[in-house]
Amino acid sequence: MRKKVIIILAMIMIIIIPVISFGQSTEITKGQFIKKVLEAAKVEVITTKSSFQPFIEAAYKEGIITEDEKLDGNEVITKEEAVVILVKAFGKRSMVNNMSQEAIDKQISFSDRYSIKSSSKPYIAYALKNSMIRSERAFYPLKSLTEEMCEAMIIDAKKARKNLFYREGLLAGEMLELAHSNLKKLKTYRTHGNFKMHTKMNVQGLPDEEKLNEQLINQDRYMDINIKAQVENPNRSYVLKVNKSDGAEIDFENEIEVFTDKYTVYQRFSLSGEKWIKRDMSSAASQLQYLESSNPQGMSMISKSQIEFFKNYAFYGEDEKIGNKEYYILHINIDKDTYKKFIREYSQNIVNKAFEKGAEMRHLNGDYDIELEEKVKQAIESMTEKMSVETKNKFYINKDNMKYEKIWMSQKLYVNMDGLIEIIEAMTEENKNLDLSSISIEAVTNMQGELNYGEYNREVNFPQIKPEDVLEIKDVIRRQN
Repeated sequence: MRKKVIIILAMIMIIIIPVISFGQSTEITKGQFIKKVLEAAKVEVITTKSSFQPFIEAAYKEGIITEDEKLDGNEVITKEEAVVILVKAFGKRSMVNNMSQEAIDKQISFSDRYSIKSSSKPYIAYALKNSMIRSERAFYPLKSLTEEMCEAMIIDAKKARKNLFYREGLLAGEMLELAHSNLKKLKTYRTHGNFKMHTKMNVQGLPDEEKLNEQLINQDRYMDINIKAQVENPNRSYVLKVNKSDGAEIDFENEIEVFTDKYTVYQRFSLSGEKWIKRDMSSAASQLQYLESSNPQGMSMISKSQIEFFKNYAFYGEDEKIGNKEYYILHINIDKDTYKKFIREYSQNIVNKAFEKGAEMRHLNGDYDIELEEKVKQAIESMTEKMSVETKNKFYINKDNMKYEKIWMSQKLYVNMDGLIEIIEAMTEENKNLDLSSISIEAVTNMQGELNYGEYNREVNFPQIKPEDVLEIKDVIRRQN
């Protein structure tokens, strides 16, 4: 009997051993997983080796892993770590960061959810919500990832990315570029819109004789802004802006006209009367001031540099139908750190170009002042570092013509203008002996509204400005004094 039992056990072992061997799947390391993910996501990696190290370096560069993680590429990767990397590579990180705790808790209902790191939960919740991973009874966060699991996760992530981020074969950023390009191909177009704006100024340190003005300046201001614009590509536009303000003690309505011809800007408003004030926007300070301002007239012509930067933060929303028109919806939400990166790069570019040109002129004239140049550069850098902007934008792209026909915008802007005072103090001759160091100016603006685009390739009407219609900026200052 014993012999028969031994024979039966031996036969079972003969049958089961191959099955067990076949069922085993090799565990995968962090370096191997990152290599597979970056290859699947088509991230460009320069490598001539079979090593996974160049892929790890590329992952650092792309923000898929961070320097403080001190990743060991030879270490086996866990399921939890793999999902975080997968979402960073195939998902939209800004959407992960915007997930509320309620939304996270709603998605994560695993029996072992308390074993998942709190820092990983937003990524896992995002992956579940967007079908990048499959919902199961338990998650097993510390489970070692196998090759079989890796392949299945990457396939699901690629499918989810296609459904989430592609319309007509285009990523959201690519569609934004296409819509912008289609708008710029038009000979002309028009825009109109309305914005609600609240501004709070904080001015300190004015001379005693200006204290009353200081109190008036520091009042809350609420404005209703109506905009009509006509644009002729590539760089001419006419904007009529009507402001209605009803502050605590100030209630007024005024019109501002802005005619832009490449880098020359003409403005007409109450201080100038029937005259136009001419401004050269080719200078670094002028461009930066224009960019930092909350002037909606600049929104009628979104710049190529803005599109180039912000396209990386675009993502699709649910399609919408308005009347008989159908629209793709693009969202671009920019936090203050991201916008600061943009403004820093943009300002550095215009400052360098402007000073290169200015230096050539001053060398020719024999009045090159390197100390003044450095002061102005430092002041501009100070302004950009102290500025804070947060924006939310919603683009409506017509499915028939692939142009955006409406943009909803929300913006919160904080500007510290101490740097502007430094520029004035450094560059204005009459202020050489005037101490402005005690003056501090801050402004916080919240604005929300929308612009509508249409009337493509129709005739536009621009002001005909003669030399005698132009008022010098120094004359405006003289009038105020």
